Amino acid sequence: MAIKTYKKGVKTRLSENFESTEFDCHGHGCCSQTKIDEKLIDYLQQIADHFGKPVLVRKHSGYRCQKHNAAVGGKKYSKHMQGMAADFSIKGVSPAEIAKYAESIGVKGIGLYETAKDGFFVHIDTRAEKSFWYGKAQHHRDTFGGAPAKPKLVSYKVGPVSAGDAERVKALAAELQVPCVEV
Repeated sequence: MAIKTYKKGVKTRLSENFESTEFDCHGHGCCSQTKIDEKLIDYLQQIADHFGKPVLVRKHSGYRCQKHNAAVGGKKYSKHMQGMAADFSIKGVSPAEIAKYAESIGVKGIGLYETAKDGFFVHIDTRAEKSFWYGKAQHHRDTFGGAPAKPKLVSYKVGPVSAGDAERVKALAAELQVPCVEV
C-alpha cells in the first residue's frame, strides 16, 4: 500500500464508495493537493460494506495540510497531514460500534468521540503500532471490544496434566507474551 497524492477539487474514484474529494483539506486557499493512504481507503471500504451505509468523511476530516491542521488545533505530527487518517461518522450507527468494528478488522489507530462535547465521530488511522483513545482528552483505551482481550496470566495445574500438555500451555503463554505459572 502507498500514500497517493491527488489534485484538490478533482474527483478520482478510490473505491466502490469513496472519491478523492471526500478527503480534501477543509482549509481555503491553503493547499492544492490531497494525500490519501490506500490502506485507509481499504479500512473505510470494509467499514462501509459492514454497516451498509455511507461513511461520512467529508462532514468531518480527511487530509489536512500543515496550515489547516494548525488552524484547527491538530497535533503537530497528525496522521491527517500524511493522508493516513480520517474522522467520520455513519448515520444511525453509534461511534462505539464503529470503533469496535474497526478494531476487529485490524485498525491500529482509533479515537472514539461519542459525546456532544467531543462531536460524535470516530478517528481511524493507518499507524503501525496500536494506539486507542477516548475523547478529546485522549484517555488511553486497551480495547473497544472488537478483539478478544489478551490474558494477563496463563496457569495450569500440576498433577494429572501430562508433560506434553504442560509444554503446550507454556508455549501458548510464550506466544501470548504473558507469564505462565504452575498451580
